[in-house]
Amino acid sequence: MKVKKYLFFTGCFMVLYCTSCSNKTASNEPVAAPVKTSVTFTQPVSQGFTDNIILNGNTQFQKKLVLRANITGYITAMPWKTGDHISSGTLFCSIKTK
Repeated sequence: MKVKKYLFFTGCFMVLYCTSCSNKTASNEPVAAPVKTSVTFTQPVSQGFTDNIILNGNTQFQKKLVLRANITGYITAMPWKTGDHISSGTLFCSIKTK
């Protein structure tokens, strides 16, 4: 079976090779001249460059933090809202143990 596939593909390759390399008669049609593109040269200019872009949109903070308590229980109070800044030493939440 593999030999038949090999012979088939080899035969197809040989046919394509022979037909692509055959001598073709040159046509008497004139060859079109290559199109020339005009190019303009200028001197570089030194200018100020701003490296900021002003865009409209909404931003979302990508860093997330997972907090775990050392005790089990229920959260009774959370004195902050989503998006509030919580600094070190402030109460994050109150937990009532079982």
